[in-house]
Amino acid sequence: MRTLNILTSRRNQITRTIDVIDLMNVNPINETIDKQGELQYKGGLEMLGNFDEGKCIKLNMRNGKSYIICSTAAKKVLDLAS
Repeated sequence: MRTLNILTSRRNQITRTIDVIDLMNVNPINETIDKQGELQYKGGLEMLGNFDEGKCIKLNMRNGKSYIICSTAAKKVLDLAS
């Protein structure tokens, strides 16, 4: 089972898990190529763009919940999609 743990903080020693996302419960992900030849995601994964927090994606779950995840390392964000 592939999961993603949501932590309270990565910056201190008192870190606790506040949620665990089972990646098998993400809605099906549709990949398409846009007019510029870039890969686009729809359905269970949506690319939101670049922000001060880094590159952001939105995970849409089968139970109706959504999670927005941002990372300054673009590769980490795209690895979630695969």
